[in-house]
Amino acid sequence: MPTVVLEAMACGKAVIATDVGATSTVIGSPDVGMLIPPQDPLAIKEALEKLLNDYEKKIRMGKNARKKILSNYLWDVIVPKIEEVYLKVIKDG
Repeated sequence: MPTVVLEAMACGKAVIATDVGATSTVIGSPDVGMLIPPQDPLAIKEALEKLLNDYEKKIRMGKNARKKILSNYLWDVIVPKIEEVYLKVIKDG
């Protein structure tokens, strides 16, 4: 789980992250954050320029990111899902 990405999203920040591991699942949509290829300095530059030149987009992405965290990644949302997995494993033996 990309902890830094989750933390930034929880703080309502627009996120630019490399498309590795579970990052694409966490971000999920270009309305929430920007995914760039790993080890691509030009992609980083272009993504930063897009956000620096579009204040409304940056604010909107940050708000959407925070909403996604509040809807999907708080303990009261995650614990029942984990509990369900454990109960299924116990039941299926």
